[in-house]
Amino acid sequence: MPNDYQMIGMERVQLTDEEQVVVDARRQAHADNAPAVRMKELRGQRDVLLKETDWMAMPDSPAISDAWKTYRTALRDITETTPSDDVLSNITFPTKPK
Repeated sequence: MPNDYQMIGMERVQLTDEEQVVVDARRQAHADNAPAVRMKELRGQRDVLLKETDWMAMPDSPAISDAWKTYRTALRDITETTPSDDVLSNITFPTKPK
C-alpha cells in the first residue's frame, strides 16, 4: 500500500516510510482509545440528565415518584448496559417521566 501524502506549501508530497510509521501509530492509538472516549462522552451526557433531576432526590424535596426513581436508576445504569464499542448515536436514553 503506498504511503499517504501531506501538503507542503502548495505541493502534495508523499510521506517517507518513517513518517508513515508515525502516522499509522497515531491512527492506531486514536482507534484504540475510541471506546474510552465514547464512554466518557456517554457519562457526560448522562451526568447532565441526572443533574437536571438531582433536586428531586434531596431530603427536603417532595417525595420522588417511582417513575422518576426508575428513570434515574436507568440513567446511572446506562454506562453498565452499553458496550464501550457502541456508537453514541445508537444509544437510547430512558424517557423522562411526565
